[in-house]
Amino acid sequence: MARRGSTRAFLVVVPPLLVAGSLHAQNRTGWLVAFVILYLVAVVAIWVLLFMRTTCDMITKTDGSPCGNAVRGRLRACRYHKRQKRAVWLARIGFRRAAAQLGRRVARPTAAPAGGGRPATTDDGLSIDKSGTDGLAVVCTLISTVGTVVSATVGVIGLALQLL
Repeated sequence: MARRGSTRAFLVVVPPLLVAGSLHAQNRTGWLVAFVILYLVAVVAIWVLLFMRTTCDMITKTDGSPCGNAVRGRLRACRYHKRQKRAVWLARIGFRRAAAQLGRRVARPTAAPAGGGRPATTDDGLSIDKSGTDGLAVVCTLISTVGTVVSATVGVIGLALQLL
């Protein structure tokens, strides 16, 4: 019987090879280069976000330091902080009501200190977005990242077509 991971490896490697082989057979070098670059960017991004060995990094209630439990991927959290991390990500992209429904106080701002600065954390140790612009910043960052990838792909295709 085959190992468990061999089917996943097959699904990650073989279909892109078939697409690349088809593009190569049709002499579409520009599209082949663009496909390979986009495929590699997607694989690396998925690996970093979901499979890379890292730590939980949620701020703990007890001493205020980041959690050091091992997890797989930057989007994931340890078993103790799953709800907190999900609530923080939802609050960061603007879904404050859904984050509040997770049972944590990450979506509600606290009163500003006398100095006019931002309060650092809530009672459960999670930072809060006081200005309301963090969700907008995340959306703008995602849009600019997609634009950069598309722009780089178009540039590579244009360069490849000039060389042909």
